[in-house]
Amino acid sequence: MVRAAEHQLVAMTYSARSYAPLTAALSEAVARGVTVDIVVERLKGAGWLLSGSESASAFSRIPGLRLFLWPTGQRDTPGSRLRAKLAVADDRILFLTSANLTAAGAERNIEAGVH
Repeated sequence: MVRAAEHQLVAMTYSARSYAPLTAALSEAVARGVTVDIVVERLKGAGWLLSGSESASAFSRIPGLRLFLWPTGQRDTPGSRLRAKLAVADDRILFLTSANLTAAGAERNIEAGVH
């Protein structure tokens, strides 16, 4: 889906980890002029249910990628979490999934998705 994007790609995920195939595809998309926006949850926003580094760090080596976080101070209900896992390319292709943007989500876990 990342390779199919021509103008814009928006992805949302609860958890993200550095995953070389995804990093390469996103870097290539940015290089060919695609606006890439990624929305991720923060450790604090997850109520510390996520561990390790911040999900945002998975995208730190991709210049030109725009990263968005849902500030915990702007959440109307305490304990609200960003659990959406989706991608939209060029306002024409939608992928909804249970998979996070991690190697486990792409290669090891049993996940479901609709394209």
